[in-house]
Amino acid sequence: MRFKKRFIDGIVLTGLKTLLIAGAIVPYKMGVVIGGLLGRLACYLLIRHKKKTIENLRFAFKGEMDEEEIGRTANACFENLGKSLFELLCIRWRGLKNIQKSITVEGEGYLKEALNLGKGLILITAHIGNWELLGMLLAQMGYKLSVIAAPAKNIRLGEMTNAYRSRFNIETIIRGERLSARKIIKSFRDNGMLGVLLDQDIESDGIYVDFFGKKAYTPTGITSLALRFNIPVLMIFMLREEGYRHRIIINKPEGLRRSGDTKSDILHNTAIFTGIIESFIRKYPGQWVWMHDRWRRGLMTAKDI
Repeated sequence: MRFKKRFIDGIVLTGLKTLLIAGAIVPYKMGVVIGGLLGRLACYLLIRHKKKTIENLRFAFKGEMDEEEIGRTANACFENLGKSLFELLCIRWRGLKNIQKSITVEGEGYLKEALNLGKGLILITAHIGNWELLGMLLAQMGYKLSVIAAPAKNIRLGEMTNAYRSRFNIETIIRGERLSARKIIKSFRDNGMLGVLLDQDIESDGIYVDFFGKKAYTPTGITSLALRFNIPVLMIFMLREEGYRHRIIINKPEGLRRSGDTKSDILHNTAIFTGIIESFIRKYPGQWVWMHDRWRRGLMTAKDI
């Protein structure tokens, strides 16, 4: 099994390095088109991931989407990932100038107002649109950004990703590492922004909240931090539009409930964040990562009841 894993990891890394070279040669817009086509191809080759994508779409949109619409949405999901990958590869060589011209930013004033408080800022987003590019653009706009990431299963791929973020002045804080808590506190003290993805079932302290009407295990660490240190929280999303355009949407700060009952407040506020994420996924279902097993523990818990 270890040999097989190393072999597969090696293929993935070789493929990425090959695409990285392609990103240096192919014009940006052509690269995005090629990325979309490769994403569509992956939709047919990655049978297990395609199956999970279809299952999750049926589960979330039962009675709302017919099979034809589910199929189109699944294809769009893989296509978006392919485009996103090529966008990231292209900016490795060309920088962000080409992409910045096609970006609309809504709500940046909320960002500046929150930072003016001098407490630091928590940005909550999801695996929707091109979330990695979102962080790079914020850093390019002059904001000090750190992001929380899970430990990579593929160590070399994780190192490559972290180095890529670092190239754009983004600090990666690995969840659970010895110095992670210290780095997070330092980010707040430096009035920096801490970005976190809150839409996956991960190995972390969490609770069950409603997501598309079903219970989904959701991390609570970021909510606890916001409540404990009184840090402003903004929801932010980068969404793909027609052609090569993107739109960054920054919501007004979320007023956290502080009733004095810590457990209840964590549950309430985490549910609010998750509900906002769901609302954006409902508007742009073809841009979310439906192949993730989001309701895994929620379904297991329901069976035990």
